[in-house]
Amino acid sequence: MSPKESYAVLKSNPGLTLFPVLSAIATVLVSIPFLILLVPIAIASKGHHHAFEPLHYLVMFGMYFASYFVVVFFNSALVACANESLSGEPVTVAFGFEAAMRRLPQILA
Repeated sequence: MSPKESYAVLKSNPGLTLFPVLSAIATVLVSIPFLILLVPIAIASKGHHHAFEPLHYLVMFGMYFASYFVVVFFNSALVACANESLSGEPVTVAFGFEAAMRRLPQILA
């Protein structure tokens, strides 16, 4: 998709700009529980050279996985809407979410 086509899709469907905004909000919300677990560790080890325990790496991996899942989910919804719009079909944000939910196993993989 060229930049002109992308702009045309967004111009004809301004509601699609909601996907990146919701993605950012969801990424922050998903990260909060992980940060709550990791910040006390960072504060406690300030000035000390403590190595992370395997559990800390597991928490960081969980945060990485969850945040990337959110980003890919919302991007999948946006791409589904863009493809549908380029085909000349009307699109809604709900359509994008439905399309992403249908691909949930692939997004999780």
